Amino acid sequence: MSSWPGRMKSEGFETVWIQLCTGSSVDIRVRYYRRSCDRRNGKRYKGAYAGLILLGVHDRCSPALASMVSSWSALLSSFEEIRQVLCDRGMTLDIKVIRKLTYRYAERARAEQQAGRIPLNDGDLLEGRRVVISTDGGRTRLREKKRGPKTKKDRTRFRGAWREPKFLIIYVVDAQGKQ
Repeated sequence: MSSWPGRMKSEGFETVWIQLCTGSSVDIRVRYYRRSCDRRNGKRYKGAYAGLILLGVHDRCSPALASMVSSWSALLSSFEEIRQVLCDRGMTLDIKVIRKLTYRYAERARAEQQAGRIPLNDGDLLEGRRVVISTDGGRTRLREKKRGPKTKKDRTRFRGAWREPKFLIIYVVDAQGKQ
């Protein structure tokens, strides 16, 4: 939970129903985390079940069910057909649930593909070349708009937090060390 944006607070244990690919569902008691500021805003479902995410359970369905539904959505022509196939196997899922599972599964797959990838131009191979990798950083003050009324001079309020961004600089040099 330490790598999540913002500080997360434990809300205790909750019972969660997990839909399995066999058609049955299992109830599991897991700890629910949410950001401290989200309760005041009245927003619902802004937290996460960290234990389920570590097991690969997203959207309250097993990874096997999410994989099966998303692969059928790629093979079949409509979500209605997927619903019919699932009904034949003894599972009743609504079309909205099937759509949500498919889109979020594709989103996670895309994020996993792009993680750790550095885009190269066409024909750029690093084999036999010298690559320089360096880091840089500094301090900058970022203006973030604040909620609430404007000032007397009709200016938008802002929060000026100091940040220390870190940059990773990667470039290729020739034998003489020039770009």
